Amino acid sequence: MMAKGTSIVIFLLSVLYLWAQIRAQGYADTSLAAVTAALAYVRPSPSVPATTETASLATARTSGSQPPVYGQDDRKPCGFSQTFNMTGQWTKSPSPSFHGFYNMTADCPPYAQDFDCQTPQKFGINDVSAAFIDSQYSQVFTPDDCALREVDTENFNTQMAGRRLLFLGDSLMRGNWGSLACLLRDQTVSGSSSQWAPPNTDLAPGNFTVQWGPDETRNVTKQYVGEFTLKSGGKVIIRDHSYYSQALYDAIMAEWEPLTDQDILVISYGGWYPRFVWQSDQVCWTAYKDHISHLFQDRLAKFPGRVIWKEYTPQHFGGPYGLVLGIPDDLVGKFQTECQPADVGEFWYDDYARGLLNSTCKEDCKRIQVMPIYEMTRQRPYYHGGSFGRGRTEGSADCKHYCNGMLDWWNVVLYNMLW
Repeated sequence: MMAKGTSIVIFLLSVLYLWAQIRAQGYADTSLAAVTAALAYVRPSPSVPATTETASLATARTSGSQPPVYGQDDRKPCGFSQTFNMTGQWTKSPSPSFHGFYNMTADCPPYAQDFDCQTPQKFGINDVSAAFIDSQYSQVFTPDDCALREVDTENFNTQMAGRRLLFLGDSLMRGNWGSLACLLRDQTVSGSSSQWAPPNTDLAPGNFTVQWGPDETRNVTKQYVGEFTLKSGGKVIIRDHSYYSQALYDAIMAEWEPLTDQDILVISYGGWYPRFVWQSDQVCWTAYKDHISHLFQDRLAKFPGRVIWKEYTPQHFGGPYGLVLGIPDDLVGKFQTECQPADVGEFWYDDYARGLLNSTCKEDCKRIQVMPIYEMTRQRPYYHGGSFGRGRTEGSADCKHYCNGMLDWWNVVLYNMLW
């Protein structure tokens, strides 16, 4: 009874907080009933691991250290479906030598290099210490009801013979691709990446727009392209852009022709659709629902190969939902220099996508799998690049993109789904 009562209190406080934000932002319907209806319900909130720095933690990271044994018990392997919601706990690895699967600067190929969260940073305030880095990179994830197998890179290479793994989405998907390039570096023969700009004008050429509410269109930003080839001949490809555009999707698929039942598409959108933003009038959320509905029903249901929808990845900019971007300082305080926990998180993105798969698009979309990384990711607000210094020189923490340490665990889940 006490736990249930606590949940109700958290729900009411969250609704009141959000109602205050919405009212301050000038939404048309600011009634408490409207806000409550928009939320529908509040998911249980898994505990967030403590981040107290421990003096005894090793300050040196071992390049190429061995992965932990995170399938060490006798539980059955995780089974993935449209309904499987993977919950679990983050704990310190039983292997004292484990400080991440690799070191970004030392181990990753040039085409997969990104912000290095594993290097201490000095800013004069809230420095990023080696002890803090190790406190994060020594963590491993254990699901509650099943076991995750370790990534076997040789098996990955073998299974990919004659196949293509196609990543499509925004910059968070780019991180997924880059992490996999680092994990598979010993099985790779070549690779490249670049901004999606000249000389890449032959890749889905032209400008693309999306409808944004009844009276506005927005340009789609093309961001990044990349590809690497495995020893077996398998290819892993990324196309990274902002909003979902059906016309751009079709252009990318035309570039990837011929598509076969051996192709695997990993796809996700959401980072450009923040639901509660200053003066957004909820148009971002409305656009997201419209775009994703068309994506699932008109395109993914017809993809000839395997489709994996990666769950939405939470942001941690502050507030109970992690999404108070752009709110004036006098409402929520100044931007923090590190990323903070969200009491609940933006569960509605995941719920909407799963709802499509189990209602409107249930029969047509039955082949689509869901990559359940939302809950495991929401527990790690400090694993955003912003807590490690990313964005600090621009005046705020980047609490949208994640460090490779978190991205690697997304690929552990992906590996367990694929093979």
